[in-house]
Amino acid sequence: MYMKSAQAADNKAITGPARSHIISRLHKAYKTQLSLLEALSDKSVSGASDIDILEARAYAASLAGAEQFEKQSWEACVKFYSTAWIIYTALASSTKSDTFKELLTSTIEPSIKYGAYQMKLSRSLAIPVIAKKLFPAD
Repeated sequence: MYMKSAQAADNKAITGPARSHIISRLHKAYKTQLSLLEALSDKSVSGASDIDILEARAYAASLAGAEQFEKQSWEACVKFYSTAWIIYTALASSTKSDTFKELLTSTIEPSIKYGAYQMKLSRSLAIPVIAKKLFPAD
């Protein structure tokens, strides 16, 4: 994400090799997060709470959403971000933490809106409607 923000600050378009590198790093981060999620899921060993596991699941979904965003695979992007949005919204309401709200408003919601726009969904659809519609059934 640093590479992406540095390119944006210089008003340069992200070139093919830079984009490939960003996608590669996001994919590696996603796979690492899945390993962490798997380790946390064994509560007897990890001592993780349900909230810890949900946070890890939401973070993995947001990394996968970012990867799909960079690949311009809009439906997959919105599906992953929808998962992250629903989990983070639930965590924000249950924990009253501003951290989740900031993450939702700064990264996840704009990505859902842009992905939905690229999918040619109506601009009048609210984010909760989009998220529920594209939330994976599994």
